[in-house]
Amino acid sequence: MKTLYSILLTTISTFSVNCFALNTEQAPLSIDLWQQGKTLNFSAPARLDTTILTAKANNLAIEYPLAATLFDESKQAQAEVSELKYSVLYSLIQQDLAAHPFYQFVQRQQFSKRVISSIDLDQIRLKDTKNPLLAGHFTLVAPKRNNKIWYIGNLNSVHSFRSLTGLSITDQQTQLKNMLGQEIQSPILIYPDGKVVESKMGYWLNEQFYLPPMTIVYVPFEHYATSDLDKNIVKLLTFLKMPQ
Repeated sequence: MKTLYSILLTTISTFSVNCFALNTEQAPLSIDLWQQGKTLNFSAPARLDTTILTAKANNLAIEYPLAATLFDESKQAQAEVSELKYSVLYSLIQQDLAAHPFYQFVQRQQFSKRVISSIDLDQIRLKDTKNPLLAGHFTLVAPKRNNKIWYIGNLNSVHSFRSLTGLSITDQQTQLKNMLGQEIQSPILIYPDGKVVESKMGYWLNEQFYLPPMTIVYVPFEHYATSDLDKNIVKLLTFLKMPQ
């Protein structure tokens, strides 16, 4: 009975994998190279490592894996992200924030759903699970590493500064207050790979912590835990291709 069950389970698993392969083979693959003005067109689905090597041959190499991301450009994904973007903009208007710098920031940005984040070719080669077969329309964003940290949200402007690496949050606040001219309370951190961290001031007060280059520090307009507006904004910011 156990042997029969194992055979049946293997058969079902094999059937599922084959179905996935058949589904992906129905569509070709195209990948836009962010800010390169190029599109890679494949006549059939291709593995992630193949697309990365092809992008490198077209002058888009991954130099900062944490920020390297594949975004979904399908019509369905674009419709969902556009709906969220306009919902955020409408909510800001309802809060009389249409003239706020953050409203203008959101207006001019490009957003899309993340498919794969933190793309590292070495890791892809080591683990087959990180090397999926791709089919459809995507954008590959692979920015060069820089030490900027963006500060946006409930601030008098959109700011970017060099990373203040190795400072406690107390020291960071002091320096930021001098640079921004205002206090920053309980910001939300959005790392380059889309990971979101809600800062807990009581816990981090005297802790050393690291902000990876190109992190977004979002300052909420309201109390984050109970604010649908701020939660929707943070969700939208995880779809941000690159701050412009």
